[in-house]
Amino acid sequence: MVVAVTVIERDPTYARASSALSAASIRQQFSTPLSIRMSLFGIEFLRGLLDGAMPAPPFAETSSVEPIGVEEGRIVFKGEPSRCFYNPMGTVHGGWTALLLDTAMGCAVHSVLPAG
Repeated sequence: MVVAVTVIERDPTYARASSALSAASIRQQFSTPLSIRMSLFGIEFLRGLLDGAMPAPPFAETSSVEPIGVEEGRIVFKGEPSRCFYNPMGTVHGGWTALLLDTAMGCAVHSVLPAG
């Protein structure tokens, strides 16, 4: 994977560069505890979700979905939809099923990404 970054500054010496002086500068932005946790991604981040070292995302409580197994390229979730996810016919709404599939697929991809 190749990532290209272009920085456009009025001051080529960066002595008075806006990115270094602003509250959203790289030093500020990427040194917060949340940003450091997010930079783990990959398998370490997912293992942290599994063992409780990382907080579960808010949707996990609402949707009753949680990881039960993590390995590189594979993650297993379990879930039990509450009645709020039932459609008018009394069956589980397809949106809940899509949420489970999307979560598993996205996390499986993240499990093979390098940190950062």
